[in-house]
Amino acid sequence: GGAFRFTHTLNASEIGFFAGNVGDVSVNGAAPAFTAIFDYFFNDAARISPEDSTALYLHSLATQPTSGGIANSVPVSPTVGSPANCGSPIQLTATAQPGWSFDRWISTKGSVSGIANPLVTDFDFDEDVTAVFKQDAYTLDRSVIGSGAITVAPLADTYTYSDVVQLTAVPAPGWSFAGWSGAATGNNLTTSFRITGNAAVTATFTQDEYTLTVHTVGDATGTVTVTPPQQTYHYSDVVTLQANPAPGAIFAGWSGALTGDQLAKSLTITGNADVTATFVKDLFALNVSIVSEHADDEAGDGGTVTATPDKTNYVFNETVNLVAEAKPGWSFSGWSGDAIGATPAIAVIMTDNKAVTATFTQEQYTVTRTTSGTGQGTIVVSPTQTAYLYGDVVTVEAVPADGSIFTGWSGAVSGSAPAQTLTITADSAIEAAFALREYHINATVVGGQDGEVPGTVTIAPAAPYHFG
Repeated sequence: GGAFRFTHTLNASEIGFFAGNVGDVSVNGAAPAFTAIFDYFFNDAARISPEDSTALYLHSLATQPTSGGIANSVPVSPTVGSPANCGSPIQLTATAQPGWSFDRWISTKGSVSGIANPLVTDFDFDEDVTAVFKQDAYTLDRSVIGSGAITVAPLADTYTYSDVVQLTAVPAPGWSFAGWSGAATGNNLTTSFRITGNAAVTATFTQDEYTLTVHTVGDATGTVTVTPPQQTYHYSDVVTLQANPAPGAIFAGWSGALTGDQLAKSLTITGNADVTATFVKDLFALNVSIVSEHADDEAGDGGTVTATPDKTNYVFNETVNLVAEAKPGWSFSGWSGDAIGATPAIAVIMTDNKAVTATFTQEQYTVTRTTSGTGQGTIVVSPTQTAYLYGDVVTVEAVPADGSIFTGWSGAVSGSAPAQTLTITADSAIEAAFALREYHINATVVGGQDGEVPGTVTIAPAAPYHFG
């Protein structure tokens, strides 16, 4: 229509439309009235026709990026490219695709903006509107139960929707992988899953149980003490094994998970372990020595010792019979050391290495001399000693006194020769027999007749002689 004049007093209260007048406030103390003339009047609440009949358009409704989501307008009319009356509200809705989130609205002329979704707005201008989406970043939290680790490929701080992640469970030594929980399932060491949001996975590891088996072998007996004694052990447990040979046995060594021949040995568990202890019969030596108590420094051993059985070594508790046998001229004095006694035969039980001494004493013999018979004489022994040893050779000689003759030997020597040789083998007794020497007297009588003796003859022998 034609021109329309409207007069109204306006007070400027904020930045925006300015209406002012010309004048000095100091003149009358108040802001003078002013007149504002509008070339165009726009009323959202009450449309003025025909002035506001020009239609506004929502030229385009786009998404950025196009894969981030979709945007819709409500009501159906107006739609993109359809006219909208000034002041008519429109609802814009952005719907994000999985893995995306709505970020904000932007428009070419700036009449549409913000983060509200849905957004109810109207247009002051023809507009091109874009819904901006941002791609979501998802985290992957990893945790373990037990002892182990999780490796991730690819390894990143965040992931996007539909990323495929490979997980590998890495058990610590002595542990086994039991399974996945959370975003991953199953019990395969390596598994894959697709990222659809923030994810948490847990790998569960269980501690392995290991057994320790102990064997004993060999021709002897023994035991093995295990500390601590348990049915099963864990990785890195330290176990002490002590070999205990039975009496008469010796520990020969370890084999299997242990080596060496120390009675006590430590084993660090790294898996099921098999240990063998070998015990063998202990062999003991019997050392028999002979001591000969000599009367003659040049004499040899006084006897021998016979061992039955006669071996270099004996096993535990084996009985050895010893018999001492003195040589001629010697006597067995007794046993000393690991066998005590005076009898020549003795038994030794081998419980250890043993040493036994047999003592022999050299015998000393006497030569007893006597004389017999009607005559007199002496016996001379050479060499002259108070005692003799076995095997000594002695010369004996019978020496008759005047008027006596030697008639023969008896006892340890025999014969009629005055000088004899005697070999000493025991105490000896010898006897020399002497007889008076006989002298014949022939008397001649001169005179007499017819066989008659006119007188007598008297014989008076001087001692030691006598008339027989």
